Amino acid sequence: MIPLEHLIGWACAMHIAQTDKQGLPGVFHPLRVMLDCNNIKEQKVAIIHDTIEDTQATISDLHTLGIDQEIIDAVDAISKRENEEYTDYLRRVKANDLAKTVKIVDLRDNLAPNRQYRLDPDKQQRLKLKYRLALEFLLAPTPKPEETITSEIHHIANKAYVAARDMVTKAKEFLQWIVKDVD
Repeated sequence: MIPLEHLIGWACAMHIAQTDKQGLPGVFHPLRVMLDCNNIKEQKVAIIHDTIEDTQATISDLHTLGIDQEIIDAVDAISKRENEEYTDYLRRVKANDLAKTVKIVDLRDNLAPNRQYRLDPDKQQRLKLKYRLALEFLLAPTPKPEETITSEIHHIANKAYVAARDMVTKAKEFLQWIVKDVD
């Protein structure tokens, strides 16, 4: 089990030449996210959450460092993959409780006004919308499988009911037309 202090040093080394959109050292963001987390596991994920996406580090490197599998799994879940749809990414994050918790803190940090003030207004708006929608998705309760199935069955049954009702209405209209025509 690697101590948090070692991960902080490793993350600083991995992000050494990077700057963020404001021109600040790239490691400042993971440090802020880490400081807003509630426990050591969350803090460990937070400090290294951008290393797989933004540096040359790999999941294999995390194993080599001796990082706990639970932390590695969360970092893997929170790391975007090349050519991955953002909704697929968010579903993967949401499926891992530790990754989800850290991603919520990450999104809140990304939404902070001091993170975007140097960006042009259009980009600020696009990012704010993206981050807010992601936050809403992650904070929304995940339906249990049986609730999803029940909801789908209800939806199908409702469509069948509407179709049957429409058929009965048309049949009644047709019968009324025939009765009128006979009179």
